[in-house]
Amino acid sequence: MKNPWNLWIPKSYLDLQKLIIAEAKRRREQRNEWLCLSRDEYHTLIRSNAENDIASDEDVDLATQFLHEAGTLLYYGHHSEDMRQLYFIDPSWLAQTLAKFITLQASQNFVKDGILSLKKALPVLLKTREDISIQIISVLEAFNIALKLDDDRLLISSKLLNEKPPIQLHPATDAAASRVQRLYQMRYTPSGFWCRLITQILAMLNRFSSKSKADCHIYSMVSDSAVKTTYWQQGLRVDWPTGYACVESADSVWQCKDGLHITVSDSGGNFSWLGFFVDQVDSLIYQWYPGLSHDPSLEDSHCHILIPCPKCTSPESPHFFLLVDCVLSVVQGAMEITCVECSSAVPLSKLIPDVLLDDLPPAYVLAKERLDFNPDEGFLGAGAEGVVYKAVLDGRTAVAVKQSVLMRVVSYVHGANSSHSSSSSNSSGTTTEQLRSRLMPVCSSIRHEVGLMCGLQHPCIVSLLGVCMPILSYALEMAPLGSLRSVLNEKSKGFSGGQSCGLGSLLSFRVVYQIALGLSYLHSEAIVYKDMKADNILIWSLNPNDKNSVNVKLSDYGLSQYVGPQGLTGFEGTVGYQAPEMNHNAVYDNKIDIFACGMVIYEVMTGSYPFEQMPSIAVPHAIQDGERPKVKNEGIWMPHMISLMKQCWAQNPNERPSADDIISRMAREDFYALHAAYQQEALPVTCVLAIPDQMYLRFWTWCVDSHCEYHVFDTKNGLFKAQGEHLKGAAVNCMLWLRSSEVIVAQDEELKLLSLEPTTGGIIVLSTLQCSASPLRLLLCKPDSEASDEPQSFMASLSNGQIVSVAIAKKKLKMRVSLPLDKHPITALSFVESRRELWISCEHQVIILNPYLEIIDKFQLTGLRENRFIKDIVTQDDRVWVISNGSSVVYEYDVETRQELCQFNFGREVWPGAMVLSFVEDFAENGDPITVVMDNINHPQYRRKRSFRRSKKKSQSESTPTVNIRSLRIRSVLFVHGTLWVATSKGSIVVVNVTENNSHLVDYGQVLGVFKPTQATVGIVSVSLLPDNLCAVVSQEPPSSDDDRLPVLITVWRAFTLEEWAENTDFFKRMKLREEYCLSKWKNAKTASRTLSNPL
Repeated sequence: MKNPWNLWIPKSYLDLQKLIIAEAKRRREQRNEWLCLSRDEYHTLIRSNAENDIASDEDVDLATQFLHEAGTLLYYGHHSEDMRQLYFIDPSWLAQTLAKFITLQASQNFVKDGILSLKKALPVLLKTREDISIQIISVLEAFNIALKLDDDRLLISSKLLNEKPPIQLHPATDAAASRVQRLYQMRYTPSGFWCRLITQILAMLNRFSSKSKADCHIYSMVSDSAVKTTYWQQGLRVDWPTGYACVESADSVWQCKDGLHITVSDSGGNFSWLGFFVDQVDSLIYQWYPGLSHDPSLEDSHCHILIPCPKCTSPESPHFFLLVDCVLSVVQGAMEITCVECSSAVPLSKLIPDVLLDDLPPAYVLAKERLDFNPDEGFLGAGAEGVVYKAVLDGRTAVAVKQSVLMRVVSYVHGANSSHSSSSSNSSGTTTEQLRSRLMPVCSSIRHEVGLMCGLQHPCIVSLLGVCMPILSYALEMAPLGSLRSVLNEKSKGFSGGQSCGLGSLLSFRVVYQIALGLSYLHSEAIVYKDMKADNILIWSLNPNDKNSVNVKLSDYGLSQYVGPQGLTGFEGTVGYQAPEMNHNAVYDNKIDIFACGMVIYEVMTGSYPFEQMPSIAVPHAIQDGERPKVKNEGIWMPHMISLMKQCWAQNPNERPSADDIISRMAREDFYALHAAYQQEALPVTCVLAIPDQMYLRFWTWCVDSHCEYHVFDTKNGLFKAQGEHLKGAAVNCMLWLRSSEVIVAQDEELKLLSLEPTTGGIIVLSTLQCSASPLRLLLCKPDSEASDEPQSFMASLSNGQIVSVAIAKKKLKMRVSLPLDKHPITALSFVESRRELWISCEHQVIILNPYLEIIDKFQLTGLRENRFIKDIVTQDDRVWVISNGSSVVYEYDVETRQELCQFNFGREVWPGAMVLSFVEDFAENGDPITVVMDNINHPQYRRKRSFRRSKKKSQSESTPTVNIRSLRIRSVLFVHGTLWVATSKGSIVVVNVTENNSHLVDYGQVLGVFKPTQATVGIVSVSLLPDNLCAVVSQEPPSSDDDRLPVLITVWRAFTLEEWAENTDFFKRMKLREEYCLSKWKNAKTASRTLSNPL
């Protein structure tokens, strides 16, 4: 084989070549219909060579280039991200596959008018898997054989009619005054140009024909049901009752070999369709064929845009106006332009109605007199295409006015021309040429942005209020607090890219959520934003609970584009926010906005620009290599947000979530509730203790060689203050905090008083007390008064059914009382402060003692199986909650009556809003209670015991987390701010309301949230209350052996009050209502004057 590189070939390349040939042969022998490797399969094949030295991505690219040039495989990764994933290992098979589509017969039932149905065609043509349809489409598009119209349809250009079909002429065509034309004179027609143009127009017609006619949109005429479309290989025509519009090859009209011609004729003089066709042509050239972009300053430009004079007597050879000359006349104040051939004055409105925005909905036309602003004052900001000023609309409403930079250029030209006596005519001509060179891009940008914005109405999108053409200005909503970037700059003073930039967690959450809402809306309108960054996000309010306004809105749509089924191309946007596929010059879609959204999340989290310390020129290459900005101490602030940020800026666009996915994830109760998450490998955790006024977690682990390890974890900073200090003996199964550095621990049948060094974590055993059995629970006794001189004491429950009282005097442990209560272990110990009673449990029995350890009452917990026992008792005011081992029920008792009030039954599927409340309604003849599920909480039997308000029954949402309760068991219960935090064997926390008669219409027994750790860790060890309204959950998988070191996951959650739960729910409802209100207001605004008041 001749070496095309004229270099030596690495042996690993030749080995890979043999492997690919063998793989292709193997697949052919197995009659595999898909002779193509995915990227993962290709890399696996490379690594299968024992002597492989193809390691880096650059090595892979070079090896692939060699194999492609050698004809061993075919790779077209430059076309799109989907094509980057495909390696064709049999070139002849690829040719045969493409030929099946090229040689299709029109008689086949899945091809009609050049449009192929994928659902019908793929099983017949390829007989292959449905999951590769995306790859098939990518291959067809790469070779311009077919282009995607929608998810099921392809346009195959070779199956379109070769010639323009016979079309009945419309009466309006006879009147030149009722017709406008546009000629694009091109030096060449690129391959695939007409196929792409027809596909794009058909896709846009399909999109806007489905929109309501009441929509205030620049393309509202498309929605007319009377519109009929005809197309052929080099043209497309639209007919309606009063006229037609046609785009076709210029050769069929002006005998111009290359180029296209647009004609719009309407007996009523409505030329809105001209703007539609011009927009599609300009968009196609801009996105796919930038070499054809019109530049009037260059005589040898590849494209000139001309307008035939409608008054010339010779229609076959009229005078052609240059489009740029017509536009120049408009900005200089002229109303007409004179034809040099027929000397007629032609109204500019008949030549360039699209530039003059004649198709703008009347609701957006703004009289010049309504705007009051001074360009020399009220400056707000400037961009590449315009300057923004503060102005007043109708004398009362503050608005932002964006004025085209063209106005400054025009003023400059007028100034230069008026002072020609002191300057040469050459300099004046040069200035005019500068204006001509800027004119078309600026006018095109104005039409593009205005046309796009007048079709948008959403609470998180800056609204267009009106357009004032004589001064090339348009009015927008004005943000009272400026841009997100300016706020971040102010808030970040004093921060250094750490965990927070000063916005606060709640405001950060709501800002990102509203950004996602705005982005979702744009994507639903088939718009790619392209310029997502903090500078373009405007702030309306910094109050996260503002009920009268949203917090942020997206602005500046100068780069935004409608995206068709073929996607977009071009390298645009701001450095640091551009997705890697843009750097490849490949086709991309709205996933580039998701990438930029990840960078904006980074800005919100840190207050810093992405890649702030890196030279701008190096940033695109860094992104392409997979580098991303770093967040300090990632685990200590909003882990779900960090995880979302990383998923948004994933290298592969297919791995990024959609904007709707972001909204769904953020709407889950556990997204914002998770405050922090940390992971550390450790031995099996046996005991955890949290101190109410400290952010520290203290826990013990146990090793099989009879020693324990002590750990102190700082949940605020995510650091271990002490780790791995040893204590000889058996596992520590419970612990009691006494004072600053002293604790009581229970080991085997001993109680030990320890002194713990706060800085180093060193352990000193001060005293040891031998017990008759293993201590199971410890409870600190409170003195009768703070002035009491009695030594500190505590209670311990033992495994032999005894309860002991132990005094601590002079750092020594001394047994005071030992009281045998039962032969069964005492597994629960809780003090009811409201009645100064001690509630303890022995198997199925609850025993109640007074402060003198005298039995004052006892009762059995009914309904428990023989092998189960009471595991824990939790008390609060006049209520007690009891759980048993292996059960999915929490029992609630009244402290005074000792009667069971209700049960919280987790034996069914649980989701936020579900009811888990059950109650004991009656007793059967044998005395056993009958438990009835609370489907109707107004049941009279229940109302006699407690008064509950019942709101509308909640239903499960697809986006809400659920718990499958088939094998669920309750591990522990914690009372937090009027709620119960129920830890389950599935590794989740279910939060249930236990506040009666609250003002938030939340039912007693209603599930408020289901919290799950960020990782799939099974088994919650403990749930503990921390300061600052936080709860810590320690989880660890069950060890497979005694000396296994397993990941310990510590998650810190926000312990919401009921008011905060209600406000969080209300926020999502408010945003939904705002969206609905904006949509309804917009649909009714076509003929009505626009209102400027807040949506709600």
